[in-house]
Amino acid sequence: MEPLMQEKGSDFLSYLNHLVGRRRWMNCSDDETLVASGNGCCRHGVGPRQPVNPSINDFVTRREEELRVKLEIRHCWWRWRSDRCRLEFQIAIGSPPWEVGRRRRHADATLLRSYLWEKIRKIRLTRNMRAQADPWFSEYLLRISNGTEETIGDDYVRLPNDIVIAYTEDEKAMNKLIEDVFPSLHANAKSREYMSTRAILSTKNDHVDDLNDKMISRFPGEEKLYHSFDSIEDDLQNNYTIDFLNSITPNGLPPHVLRLKVNCPVILLRNLDPYNGICNGTRLMIRAFQDNAIDAEIVGGQHAGKRVFIPRISMSPSEDISLPFKLKRKQFPIRLSFAMKINKAHGQTIPSVGIYLPEPVFSHGQLYVALSRGVSSETTQILAKPNKRLINLGKAPRALSIEMF
Repeated sequence: MEPLMQEKGSDFLSYLNHLVGRRRWMNCSDDETLVASGNGCCRHGVGPRQPVNPSINDFVTRREEELRVKLEIRHCWWRWRSDRCRLEFQIAIGSPPWEVGRRRRHADATLLRSYLWEKIRKIRLTRNMRAQADPWFSEYLLRISNGTEETIGDDYVRLPNDIVIAYTEDEKAMNKLIEDVFPSLHANAKSREYMSTRAILSTKNDHVDDLNDKMISRFPGEEKLYHSFDSIEDDLQNNYTIDFLNSITPNGLPPHVLRLKVNCPVILLRNLDPYNGICNGTRLMIRAFQDNAIDAEIVGGQHAGKRVFIPRISMSPSEDISLPFKLKRKQFPIRLSFAMKINKAHGQTIPSVGIYLPEPVFSHGQLYVALSRGVSSETTQILAKPNKRLINLGKAPRALSIEMF
């Protein structure tokens, strides 16, 4: 039987190589997998692995490893069909089920469907450790966190007047927010303690980029530009122009053009050396420029004051379903951190924090993360665009809309 099996296996490999050479992808429905053998390919239901004699088992083990190496097959099943006297392979090429499956698969993979859920106990915060010096602000944060703060129409929460900056359509409100968070910027531009205790938070990268552009223009010093090298993996026909690739900035990647100045604050986007504090989310200050490296100083945490070198590396977005290709960008893994996304500031303490909300936050949880970065109401400033509908009704002159409580 061994020569017969080798012949069929060889035909099977030749057929798969033909499919891959023509770049044809084999996709199956939820209840079917593709079955291929020496006699061709057909549809067949998933079946259990059948016990066979040792000679066939050894052959299949070798063939299975060869398939995985040649075609990068994620899943491979096989069974011996005694009624047809042949060996059938069931293979799945491409993304695993939890990436391309239906909604039912996504729901089944959640924690709520796990056998561990019945043993999980939800624990709520009872004290805010950052704002202990301001009891009123601490209680307000806990009400926001628990979703018990008084709402208007179940979708809006009123912000305290003493932490809100009056919104205007011109640049006056924005300039006031910047001045309140970064007072005497030119005099303290070189101070590590000054930069490590201040930041403006917002909801989206577009708003963050606009704020950082304004701040780097105000920051003293000569500007240094670093351009990235962009490409697409497996784009042999150059379907996308370089100008288009340079114009996009997927989540988790630095921009095509980095505008930097000496002593400006930046945040790291990749884990380079976690043992020495050079990891994703670390805030630094630029101290010197080189062509292929940046001399920076860590400004927070147990490694504060340490000088490190940031190299230029190749990066790709970890997960971006909005793009039909995989972008590869060679750039320094940093962004300006005058302003940051709310999610990026999770876990950090920012004594002097500004919050810019030109649109509603996603939920009360995101609002809590933004507010709880601060330590008191006196050092927390919010610039939020009010809801016009509620203003016309005279219900909430300074109300912030959120999706859910």
